[in-house]
Amino acid sequence: MSSPNGLSFDWDDVGLEDKTVQKALSWLNFNFGQGSVWYRTSSSGDGLHVLIGRMRIDPQTLDRFIEPIPMDVEKQINYRKQFSADPWNLECQGRFISDSARKSGGRNTSRIFIVKNVIMSFPEPEYRWLKMMFEYKILAGYTYQIEEGLPTVDLEEIMDAIKNNLRLQEFSPKKY
Repeated sequence: MSSPNGLSFDWDDVGLEDKTVQKALSWLNFNFGQGSVWYRTSSSGDGLHVLIGRMRIDPQTLDRFIEPIPMDVEKQINYRKQFSADPWNLECQGRFISDSARKSGGRNTSRIFIVKNVIMSFPEPEYRWLKMMFEYKILAGYTYQIEEGLPTVDLEEIMDAIKNNLRLQEFSPKKY
């Protein structure tokens, strides 16, 4: 089964100056093609997120976005397993384990770019707008369930869930 999210990596405690990272990016570029390897600094500032994808342009808005190259989930896991072992030792073990569990449960893997791009790529005004919208909806009676937890109206908890790529479900206000 292909995941709509494709192949991505989460490499903690490394940067572009690291020789292993340079060799790994070169290897990925050779194997997936020039222009198919994208990376950014992680939100902590102390690591990298790497995505195998293609640059696309929305013909109506001319907005640019990176579209992941679809890949069988088993292949995704195998590549990430390869980059968690020698000679690389780069892949974040926590995310690798959580994505392995997601795979077992039939859920999407490699979601780090899709969801975090929404929040982490927002300039501060847009982030404040998104937070304001959640605040407004909470005041209007909406509640949110994070993962399998109880419904909440805690704004900071909701924003943290979005930043941390957790499943968030919105419930409309009850009508009496």
